[in-house]
Amino acid sequence: MVELRDRELFPVWEKANPHKSTWNNMLLYMRQHLESFAAKKWDGLDNLDKEFERRIDEKRERKEKKYKQSVANLRRRTRVEEWEKTRRQRLNIDNAHEHVYEPIDDGCEQKCTICGMVIEVEMFEF
Repeated sequence: MVELRDRELFPVWEKANPHKSTWNNMLLYMRQHLESFAAKKWDGLDNLDKEFERRIDEKRERKEKKYKQSVANLRRRTRVEEWEKTRRQRLNIDNAHEHVYEPIDDGCEQKCTICGMVIEVEMFEF
């Protein structure tokens, strides 16, 4: 990329940006200069093609890795949802229920009689 800024190596035509006049000017390069430089840099067109294929493969691998990660995340979330669903079915719990608590042994903790959720309760004496 640094080579593209070398004006002696690559002559450039500057034109106003047709999309929006306040944006930077376009830099237009001649194809023959770029192709000859790429052939020199990569020691021939065959190596240039190999580099192009390598970059396409890397891009494909990155996309595949991202896809696999999203599928794993989806599976993880689905397992949690499935676990909650089977738990609700096993305990005969509706999706939304009002908690009904009963005290556990020492009285500092209470347990929901429907879903089994345990909470700590502080007792204030006046």
